[in-house]
Amino acid sequence: MQAKLKKWFGLSLVSAAHAETHIQVSAYSLVYPYVINYFNITYADLGLLLGAVNLINGLLQGVYGLLSNYIKRKYLCGGGNVMVGLTMIATAFSSSFPLFSTFRILGAIGSSPQHPTASSLISDWFERRERGKALTIHTSAGNIGTLIAPLIIGFLIPILGWRDALFIFGIPGFIFGILVMLLVEDRKSITIEQRKVAKSYIKVLKDTNILKLYAARSIIAGGRGLGVALTFIPLYLVNYLHLSSQIVGGLYTILAAGSVISPILGAHISDILGSRKLIIIPSLAMSASGSIILLLTGHNILGIIIALLIIGMFLFNEDPLSQALLSDIIKDERRDSAFSLYYMINYTSGAIWSIILGLILSLLGFRALFETMLFSYLVGALIISTVKEKD
Repeated sequence: MQAKLKKWFGLSLVSAAHAETHIQVSAYSLVYPYVINYFNITYADLGLLLGAVNLINGLLQGVYGLLSNYIKRKYLCGGGNVMVGLTMIATAFSSSFPLFSTFRILGAIGSSPQHPTASSLISDWFERRERGKALTIHTSAGNIGTLIAPLIIGFLIPILGWRDALFIFGIPGFIFGILVMLLVEDRKSITIEQRKVAKSYIKVLKDTNILKLYAARSIIAGGRGLGVALTFIPLYLVNYLHLSSQIVGGLYTILAAGSVISPILGAHISDILGSRKLIIIPSLAMSASGSIILLLTGHNILGIIIALLIIGMFLFNEDPLSQALLSDIIKDERRDSAFSLYYMINYTSGAIWSIILGLILSLLGFRALFETMLFSYLVGALIISTVKEKD
C-alpha cells in the first residue's frame, strides 16, 4: 500500500511540475502578440525566437538519457522547473527584445528535462498495464497548465500588463521544482557506464519501427499543439481577426480544454481497442478538418468555436498516445535513451518548423500557414500507420 501511494504521489508531483512548464508556454503564447507590438518586431523575428527556443530545448532533451547516469532524474526535473520560474520572472523586467529572448531561451533550457526525465520516472514507477494511463495523466496535467494560463492571463493583461502577468505565472515553477527535488523517489542508481549508455542509444536508432515513429513526430511538429497551434492560432485571432484579449483568452481556453480531456478519453479507448494507432490516425484527420473550418469561417465566432473545439478534442491525443506507443515497443533497458531521443527529435523538428512557419506567415500569410499545418497532420498520420504495434 505504501509503495502504491508513493508512486501516485510521485506522479502527482511531477505532473504538477509539468503543468508549470505548460503554463510557461501558454502564457508566452498569449503574450507574444503584445511583445511584437511593444518591441516593434516582425513575425519572422518571432519565428526565429521560437525556432531557437525549440531547437535548444529539443537538443538538450536528447542528452538526459546520458545525464541521468550522473545526476538523479528528480534533480534534473526539479531543477529545470526552478529555472522555468525564475526566467519567467526575469522576462517581466526585460527592457529590449534581445533581453526578452535571452530569458525566454534560458526558460526553454529549464523546461527541457521535464518530458524525458518525468516520463522515465513514471515508467519506472508503474507496470506496463498502467503506464499508458500514468503517462496520459502526466500529459493531461501539463495541459491543465495550458488551460489555466489563458483563463487568468487574458484578464490580467488589460489590468496589469503583460509584464506583471509573466511575473505572477513564474512563481509556481520555483515552488514545484523544489518539491520535486526534495520529495520524489528516484530508484535508478547513478552509474558512469558510458559504453553501455552509448550502446543503448545506438540500438534505439537501429530499430526501424521506432525510427518510423520518430519520423512521424518530426512531421507532425509542423502543426503540433503547444509548439504551433497554441502559438500561431492566438496570433491569428489577435493580429488578423483583431479580437480582444478577453475574447482570445476565452477562445484559447476552449482550445486548451480539449488538451486536458481528450488524451484521457483517447488513452481509455485505446486500451479497450488494444491499439494506439486506431486513435492517433483519426485524431490527426479530425485536427486537419478543424484547421480547414478555422481557415474558412473568417470572423464568425460560432465557426471559430466549432473549429477550436474540434482541434482541441483531437489534436492533443496524438502526443501522449505516441509516448505510450513508444513505451510499448521499447525494451525497458533502453527506455531512457528512447525517450531522450523522442523528445529531442520532437523539439528540434519543432524548431525547424517554427522558423519555416514564421517565414511562411511573413511572406505568404495565415492561409499558407494553416495549409502547412494540414500537410503535417495528414503526412504524419500516413507514417504512423506503418508503425508496428507489439502485443
